Amino acid sequence: MLLIFDDNRLSDSPFIERVWRSHSEGSGLFVSVATSHWDLVVTRLAGKPTLTLKGPETRASEVLCPADGEWLGIRFKAGVFMPEMPISGLVMTTKDWVMMMMLTMRVMMMD
Repeated sequence: MLLIFDDNRLSDSPFIERVWRSHSEGSGLFVSVATSHWDLVVTRLAGKPTLTLKGPETRASEVLCPADGEWLGIRFKAGVFMPEMPISGLVMTTKDWVMMMMLTMRVMMMD
């Protein structure tokens, strides 16, 4: 598995820490590091976009990375929140994340 970061830059915004882009060449596991921040991630797999809110994460975890994926991420600065989107609705365990990725991959393979 090869995950390549095409761009990773700091932001001038008072709410955004950084913006990043990446793509994969091959599938496999990668380590998602623990972070006190959260990200808004747009994923494109097999031409289909999905939107994910990710983080904060209290510990590192292994995550399945599909082949030929493309990602655009916005990492928000510490303390940034969206009042219309309560944190309780965003909680996703590593097991939930892996299951979601497996279901996404299965749907794409069936299309």
